[in-house]
Amino acid sequence: MLEHEVHIRARLEGIPGCLGVHGMADFENSIAAGRQLPAIFVGVDGYSVSGHAGQKQGVQVAVRWLVVVAGRNVSAIRDGIQARETVSTVARLACARLIGWRPPGGQSFELIDGFRPVYEAGLLLFPLRFRGSTFIEPEDA
Repeated sequence: MLEHEVHIRARLEGIPGCLGVHGMADFENSIAAGRQLPAIFVGVDGYSVSGHAGQKQGVQVAVRWLVVVAGRNVSAIRDGIQARETVSTVARLACARLIGWRPPGGQSFELIDGFRPVYEAGLLLFPLRFRGSTFIEPEDA
């Protein structure tokens, strides 16, 4: 289930205007350390069991992924329009790369309802949420 993170990050690499794609575990350190922005941070956001074939046959699991586009406006902190425009472009391109995409061993990704953006002292955090599914087969006992 969690192995898809490396594939998601690889899929998002190279988006024009994005200066890096990182794991969510690095998020707080990256923002505090002033890592170059705009950047994308990827991490798992939970899961739900979406179908049972019976415990002996396996389970369909829907995994939610959080993709946060972070941008900073250093020239006009109060206005922030530059950060919003850049984050908007990167977020749109990230959506275009992940909607309908199928990671190895998984099913197509879909965009789902997101969380409220965070605006703080020129920093904009724009969260996108995706859902992908995978089937887990039990080991032979």
